[in-house]
Order: sequence, then C-alpha cells, then structure tokens
Amino acid sequence: MKPLQVTGLFSLSALLIIGLLGCMDLDVANPNEPDAEASLASIEDVDALLGGAYRIYWDMLHYNGWAYPSNALDVATWVSSASWGNFGMRDLGSLPRAALLNTEDYVYRQDIIENPWYGSYGALSSANDALTAVKLGVYDPDPARKARAQAFAKFTQGVVHGWLALYYDQAFIFDENVDINAVAAGTEELELSPASEVYQAAMGFLQAAEDIASSGSQWALPESWLRGNGNVNNANLIQLINTVRARITASMPRTPADRAALNWNQIISWVDAGITEDFRIESEFPGWYDAYRIIGQQDGWVGASYYNVGLADESGAFQTWLATDPNLRESFDVVTADRRVVGPEGGQQRGKYFQNQGNHWHPQARGQYFWTRYIFKRFCPDPETGELYCGWGMGGSGIHMPLAEMDFLKAEGLWRNNAAGNAAAIADIINKYRVPNGELPPVDPATATAADLLYYIQYEKRFETQGTHPGISFFDARGWPVIRSRKDATFGTSDLPLNTPVQFPVPVKELNIWDIGGYTFGGGGAGSAAKASPVAPARE
Repeated sequence: MKPLQVTGLFSLSALLIIGLLGCMDLDVANPNEPDAEASLASIEDVDALLGGAYRIYWDMLHYNGWAYPSNALDVATWVSSASWGNFGMRDLGSLPRAALLNTEDYVYRQDIIENPWYGSYGALSSANDALTAVKLGVYDPDPARKARAQAFAKFTQGVVHGWLALYYDQAFIFDENVDINAVAAGTEELELSPASEVYQAAMGFLQAAEDIASSGSQWALPESWLRGNGNVNNANLIQLINTVRARITASMPRTPADRAALNWNQIISWVDAGITEDFRIESEFPGWYDAYRIIGQQDGWVGASYYNVGLADESGAFQTWLATDPNLRESFDVVTADRRVVGPEGGQQRGKYFQNQGNHWHPQARGQYFWTRYIFKRFCPDPETGELYCGWGMGGSGIHMPLAEMDFLKAEGLWRNNAAGNAAAIADIINKYRVPNGELPPVDPATATAADLLYYIQYEKRFETQGTHPGISFFDARGWPVIRSRKDATFGTSDLPLNTPVQFPVPVKELNIWDIGGYTFGGGGAGSAAKASPVAPARE
C-alpha cells in the first residue's frame, strides 16, 4: 500500500485519546476537560505535568506496561537476537524480512506501532498543558520558575517530536498553540506532516528551549523531572539540547546517501557543545522502569547476535557462519582479544560486556540464524560479586545519553569531511574506547585506510552504545554502509538487512478514525532497506 498522502482532520475522539494518555499514571487532570481551571489551580499540579511529560516519553521507550519498541529495534538491526514473539522481536528479526502488519488485530501492534505513537502524544499533551497553564497564570509568578517550566516543556516538545520524526514517516506537529476546540468544531485542521517537517518543528522547539535557558534567569530542574538529576541548570540543559540536536539530525536519514549528504560540520559543532560525560537516569520499579535494560540482559530472553558480537572473532568461525545458509548456522565460541567479549583466560570466560552462556536457547524451527551462545551483560556486574541483581524489578542508574554516541558522531563527521586529513583525530576517538575497554592495540592513523577507520568507528560505536538509549543502532544502520566484516547476502546498500522497514507507519487505529486506508513499510515494498545493484538475492 502507498503511504498516506492526504491531510486529515484530527478528530475529537483522537484528541481525547491523546488527552487521556497525557494524564496516564500521573494523578493530574487534563486542562482540556471542563474542570481544568480547578484541577490545575496549583503550582504542584503544573509541576506534576512537567515531571510527568518526560517520564511518559521514557516509559514509551523503556517500559509502558511492557509494550515498547526498544528490543525489537535491536533485533531488527541484528545487534540482538531473539526469536520470541514478544514486542515484535521475531517479526522484525525473521528472514526474509516481511512488511509490517499495520492492522488492528496484529498482536504486537502496540509494541512497535501504537505505543510509540500514543506515548509520544501523551508526553506532548502534558508538556502542552503545562505551557498553557503557565501562559494563563496558573503557576508561580517568579520569573525564574516560569522560565524553568517553559524551557523544560519546550525541551520535551523537541525531544518527542524528534523521536516522531525518526520513527514515523509522518506525524502531527502538536504544541500548546493548537486550538483543540477549533479542531473539534472543524474550523481548524491538524494536518499530518512528513517526517522532514516534524524534524524541523523539533529543532524549533529545541531552539526555543535554548533561548529561554539563555535568557538570564538562573535555575535548576527538580530531581523528579529527569530522575536522578537534581543539578540540571541552564547550562546543563543547553548541553542536553545540543546533544539531542546532534542525535536526531544524524539519525534522520533513511538511506546511506542521505546520511552522507548531512551537514556534518554542524553536527560536530553540536557535539562539541553537548554533554561531556554520560547523562544518566535513575530507574526504579514502579515508575521510571527500565525494562529495556532488563530484558536485554536477562538469561533466556535476548541474546547478542553473532552479526554483532561476531565482529570481534579472530578465528574465522564468524566468516564461516556468514557463508553458511542462515537456516543451517550453528552457534560457536568467539575467539578474540577484545576483553569486552571474552575474558583474559579465553574460552567461555565472561567478557566485560558479554557472557558466553554455553549454548543457544531459541527454537530451531524459527531459524538457526537466531542461535547464539552470547548475552549482553555490560550493566550487570560479575554475578560472583553479588553487587547488583540483573533481573525483574532491577533499578539503578543507567546511561540515557551516552558520551560514546556523541564521540562517534564526531568521528564519523571527521571521517566524512576528510578521512585522511582527520585520521589522527579519528583514531584518538576510536582508541579512547578501544584500548581501555577492549584492551586492544590502538588504531594507528599512519597505516589505517579510510575504510579501516570507518570500520573501527562502526565496530566501537556498536559495542559502546548497546543497551543505552533505544534505537541508536537502528537509526545508524539505515544510514550506514554495511559493516564490512559482517556483509552477506542478507544485506544490500545499508547496514540494515534487506527489506527491513526503514521507518514505521501511522497506526491504522488513527487512520481508521478518518476512514482512510492503512499502509505499511518493508518486505520489499515502500520503505524497505534496499538492494545494491547488482546484488545476490536474499536466501529464502
């Protein structure tokens, strides 16, 4: 089916869905309801909306009642391996890659199509309501408190619209200026905008947040707004804004050609003005729950795909695995000096980031290409120490915006601008992680080719960002050329396997509100990771 090309009137029923989601689990009221003036009559009510807005975004990515897209995106990218149906992992990871089922009876529609949509608009609804309350005077009159509220709400609008632009082909631009009554009366339209326009809106919201944070009033965010961070002041928020700008801009392209054409000098400047250390969120159960980190490290759930962990293999076993029919592949032990994968004694000794479980655990009938002996365990200390329980109910500090992501965006920008001329600076970034974390020999810029440097950027970024912010690897993969040592007939022009959806459609539930037919992506149709020309056909 073709993507929706018409604009639609956002119906009152859809707006009510968004309003309800905006208040979900927050114990505050929706200002669009008749008793809004009374229910948002206190500073505490507005602060609860502000604190809840970003948490809804977090929940949508990391928890949201177990329906979230994070692990499915990792499986689609073959960073992780899981043949279980949960969260749409099997559907996005199976070969050959099929088109998404954008239907109301599809069992995993909530995880990979609906919840990323409704969670996003729930977060926006809360941010919008808070801004409206401030505008109407339902807030602390202190200029610094008002500026803090407005800056954080605009930041949230920017982050969430940025996610919508990365994930969907089109979306609604939804801010506090939308007149819901006029939309409901049919005198004003809320139109679906293409992802490129949603991205521009996100950048506008982020600019507004920076302008407010730079306006003179000094403040710090309450700890509850970005849990575990009670010291985010004006300057810190501007750093986060620049980090988000760099992330969403580099992640927007759906093809390698589009990613190559980005303004990498601008991305580098944002990275340089961004975070200087990992930005972390303190998770807890219930609330701010990081089920993504748990399931991604839980025995028997999600393994580490050989397409990822096999990059470290030095024995030739990985290349043999790649040359084997995907449905006949056997699991194997990776032999490597990379201490993130295997400990110093070799064999099946646990590495810093990965653990060899001794055998695979996925059913043969679902495809032997899912088989792996490895599981990601970076954020669970050695179980012999008993320092941290890595399982259900686990809380603790987790990386939300990894410095490594920004470092490797800068390295990629330097590489794209002038790989040979920037070789020393690129190697410095690579070796910052490769040497202490992998305990590997440093990359020598005098002997490394441009192709070598790109390979090491991709290799190191995959290992250093896994299990942090959801979607990093997926958005990279659709814009990267395939990592050279893992290329087989299942890849085409990008590092996303052939026919994988490169983006997601508006949920059919929303389309049905306007009596407009559904559409989808992937499976070789519109919005599929493309073949090279010529290329061997994918094995079936």
